[in-house]
This record gives sequence, C-alpha cells and structure tokens, in this order.
Amino acid sequence: FTDLVSDGSLKPGAALQELFADAGVTAQTPVITSCGSGVTAAVITLALENCGFGLQKLYDGSWTEWASGNDNPIVTGQQPG
Repeated sequence: FTDLVSDGSLKPGAALQELFADAGVTAQTPVITSCGSGVTAAVITLALENCGFGLQKLYDGSWTEWASGNDNPIVTGQQPG
C-alpha cells in the first residue's frame, strides 16, 4: 500500500491507475483486498474506488486470523478462467 500514497495522501488517480495496470488489474478484474493485520487492505480498496474500479471486496479480518484456522483454504496464484 505504500506505493499508493505520497505525503500521507493517496496519489492522483492517473498514478494509481498506472500502478494497478502494472499489477494486471483492470476494471473487469475482481479484487478482494487483504493484509497481514486487517488495516492496510482498506487503503488499497480506497485507491481502487478512487481511480474508478468501483467498490471491491475487502476481507476485514487478517491473514493472521484466517491462517490460524486449520480448515480455511489458502489459494495462491492466478485463478483459471
């Protein structure tokens, strides 16, 4: 999320769009933000909304919480299709 802010504020929309494009995110990409402690995902979600990607999903727990459950699935990499 530190790439999305400058001097304590979100970067301008064009800069955010470029960062997301570089990460392969488009307006059609479904996104679920998450983070290690449950806080920084909100900044990423705000940045997505700010540059026109609409309201995305935010996992409001944390990876620490999720990973502590033995039955919770963890999928890595890009999903097919």
